[in-house]
Parts: sequence; C-alpha cells; structure tokens
Amino acid sequence: MPNSSSARGPKAEPLFDWTTYAREFGVRVRALREARELTQEQLAGLAGIERSQLQNIERNRTSAKGHPANPQLLNVFRLAWALQVPPAVLLPELDGPPQAHYGPVFDATWPTIEAQLRADWSSS
Repeated sequence: MPNSSSARGPKAEPLFDWTTYAREFGVRVRALREARELTQEQLAGLAGIERSQLQNIERNRTSAKGHPANPQLLNVFRLAWALQVPPAVLLPELDGPPQAHYGPVFDATWPTIEAQLRADWSSS
C-alpha cells in the first residue's frame, strides 16, 4: 500500500512567514494583557496555562531553539476566553502579509480596543 502522503504529492507550505505571523500573535496577546492590566501570572492562571507558555507565546519562542512559538489551538481559545475577546482578535489577518515589527498592530488601550472589538464582532 503506498504512503498516503506521497500519493498526494509534496506537503504544501503556507504562503505566509510563520515566524512573523507567530510574532504578531504574541504581540496581540501581550497588548491585550497589558490593556487589561494583567500580569503574565494572572493571565496564565485565568487561561489555565503555565506562565512559561504565555511568556513563550508573547516572546515568540519555544523550548526548541530557533523555532517560533506554535501554540495549540486549545490554548488560543483559552487565552481569548481569559482576555474576553473572540479568538479571531488574537489571530493576524491572512489576507495580507503580517506586520514585520514588534509593536502593537492595533490600539489596545481601553476603551478604544473594547469599542473596536464590539464593532468588528457585531459586523461579522
């Protein structure tokens, strides 16, 4: 029986730079955490993850050197729930290249972020 992965051809690579995309995800998590005046310890506790996991997400690191953060989908939803936002708010847009900088990609100050999230969520 042939190997199913070889029968389908080579594995397709995403059209975006994962390192930059993962970094932007971490920037969004950190910006929302800081806007809510939470420490990493507090957010990790609310989300039910280890502080070191949150730290790795925010800094775009893993325990494997040279690899960007790659959080489990469950942890994305846990963080969104703890930050009281839809998971989509944490994820960078795929319709264009992710931002290549470390600064926040949106205004996470309160109440600006709250108004924007409500507008985005209600228009979906």
